[in-house]
Amino acid sequence: MHLDTYYPIYFNRPATASQRSYRLLHHLLSHGYEETIPVNASDSLGTFHRDDQVTRIDYVWSCPMLKGFALTSYIFDAQDTCSSDHNPIITYFDDSLLVASIKVARAKQLQRQTRRIFKFDSVTTQQWESFSTCTDSLCDVSPSTFSTWHINQQCEYLHSRIVKAANASLPSVTVGNQFTPTMPKDLEALTQHYRFLSRLLHSIRLLRKYPSTYYNRYERTWQDDFKCLLESLKSISNTLHGFLLLKEKDFQDSSIRAKLDDRDNNFETDISSFINSALSRTRRRITLDRVFIDHPTQPKLLTDPHDIDDAVINHFQNSVPIKSSPPDNISTFPERWSSAYCPMDDVDFSIYNSLLDPPTLEEWLSTVSSMPNDKAPGPSMITYEMLKHLGSNTSALVLILVQSCLRTADIPDLWRQAMVFPIPKPHEWKCQLKNTRPITLLE
Repeated sequence: MHLDTYYPIYFNRPATASQRSYRLLHHLLSHGYEETIPVNASDSLGTFHRDDQVTRIDYVWSCPMLKGFALTSYIFDAQDTCSSDHNPIITYFDDSLLVASIKVARAKQLQRQTRRIFKFDSVTTQQWESFSTCTDSLCDVSPSTFSTWHINQQCEYLHSRIVKAANASLPSVTVGNQFTPTMPKDLEALTQHYRFLSRLLHSIRLLRKYPSTYYNRYERTWQDDFKCLLESLKSISNTLHGFLLLKEKDFQDSSIRAKLDDRDNNFETDISSFINSALSRTRRRITLDRVFIDHPTQPKLLTDPHDIDDAVINHFQNSVPIKSSPPDNISTFPERWSSAYCPMDDVDFSIYNSLLDPPTLEEWLSTVSSMPNDKAPGPSMITYEMLKHLGSNTSALVLILVQSCLRTADIPDLWRQAMVFPIPKPHEWKCQLKNTRPITLLE
């Protein structure tokens, strides 16, 4: 049945459209597939031939997210190359359009989103003293006034001033997540020019080989002028290809020499980098410029930046569901656990009297000083090193914030945020979030 005949049945008579005789068309239309473009109009070449009978299909069906990138389709005569009684259908897709569709999302992921990283290894004693003095001068509010504020206001006040003092006093470097090119700009531009010419020549050859798959009015273009243009483009492409090979060889030689020099230097200065280089270990990197939703009936390829953000947040919030629930009573525990949670009879319960007392400044400073260094900070970018070197007045204000959180059994909204870094698993990425394991940084 022709598709134009089936459309009225599908939309107006659903009971009839789902019958066995229409099962293929009904399955394709009900799952979101759409027709693309007819294959070539040859009456003699079919997709199936046997016993002098030739049959064919009139349409090529594809996934909805690929239909916009289809160029043409044609039946390939395979009778002389194999013994099958079927002829394959070859469909051409424009990969340049497919790449263009994800450029917006990729541009957002690779844009110059910079942030400041503090170089704590090179901080001098004078710089830490300057940082302490700067924090106290910026945090000039009285403790009595500060204690009356809401915990969100307290947190924002301390955060802005501690970061401002760090930017003014501590050595730092600005880094970003922009793409680092692996080849010089002139070589990259030369490669792009050659690829453009190659795609152009490929498209022209397709038009010349299968003119009936496009429009008949273009048939008169296969004349001498068009042939001259094709020969000129081929000559330019061959010359450009030879020049590109020479440049790539020079770049490859210089890169090898530079890598060998770096490995020799790392043997003396950075043994871990030397081992990684000797074992050919490379860091994998993924860019969330597209996310594939592997749904059994409605698969989607997300390229819009907002859709990608929503999908990533939803995935990591629900990827590990909480299946356990708190017990109603200690007696429901197994014996080896219930005994561990029962109060000990030989302990004086008076030791618990001061358990909920607010921490003192000495206790707070002792706790902070025991925290390890070189730990990745959360969204606030305030590290343990900064907390250890705060001025006395600023440390007192931080203690008030901690006491407010304990008293109200609440935390500031800033502390509810997190930074998630999806690390690719050893197998292929495939644009699926399930193939990553997250590292989450909290305050």
